[in-house]
Amino acid sequence: MGKPFFEVFPTLKLKPDVQDIMEQTSVEKISATKSRDYLRVYLFSTRLIVKDHIWEAENQIKRQLFPNVKMTVKIYERFSLSAQYDPKKLLELYKESILAELKEYSHVEYNAFKTADITYPSGDKVLLTLEDSVLVRSKEDELVRILEKVLVERCGFQVMVQVAYKEGQTGKYAEDDRRRIQMKVDEICRRVKAGTAGGQESGVHGTAGEVRSPGGPGKADFGAGGQKEAGMAGRREAQTPAAQKSPEKGRGEWKKGEFRRGGDYGRSVRRSDNPDVLYGRDFDDDFTPIEAI
Repeated sequence: MGKPFFEVFPTLKLKPDVQDIMEQTSVEKISATKSRDYLRVYLFSTRLIVKDHIWEAENQIKRQLFPNVKMTVKIYERFSLSAQYDPKKLLELYKESILAELKEYSHVEYNAFKTADITYPSGDKVLLTLEDSVLVRSKEDELVRILEKVLVERCGFQVMVQVAYKEGQTGKYAEDDRRRIQMKVDEICRRVKAGTAGGQESGVHGTAGEVRSPGGPGKADFGAGGQKEAGMAGRREAQTPAAQKSPEKGRGEWKKGEFRRGGDYGRSVRRSDNPDVLYGRDFDDDFTPIEAI
């Protein structure tokens, strides 16, 4: 049996709304590290307490009771809720608190949970339908662990969190981004055309299957992308038999600002079969919005 909160912290002064809530709680246990730099307060309540009120109590304990000590105060709350609560009602009332905690912990899990569709297939199951991306899939287990910890250990429900995926939503600035990218592509093509014409006039030619940068070896011309026909962005270039049969020589190496592929100086990389790739290799990974990183 714990002690009333203000018997444990009799001199603590809180905001009126937080004071009223904490008067109805009890402290089950307090522990501290040997170095006295971390204090854990185990709180029990029969009412749901939002996370902002918990953080307010933590901050005031630190500020008022340990003003000149380097100490972290952490409250671990546990609820015993009435029968009127089920997982659905709890998440409706407590979702913002969970989001606040996730935001402090990881923006990936925060964004995944914020954009998730939440359904309840049965009384003991919660289904999260997340926006599909490689990054979100990599954090799936951690997000499930956190939510089960909140629902089961903190709130006392016997539930299982399951995950499904949906197609990611297009960002509100996607059209602007697409236009900016298209402008960059057009500029690259223009430079390629000008560079190719200049190279032909000045007698600068590469060997079969190569495109040399006007700046010389080691200066990657990202505008070229292996296209010999100027202005035709995305058209595949037919390689010579010699270029097609030349073996790869493993990973490249960086040296003083230049990139050597397999040790062959100035050699062109293998072209992609994807006509949309302007330079280098294609990739198969999903796109991750910057806002989700």
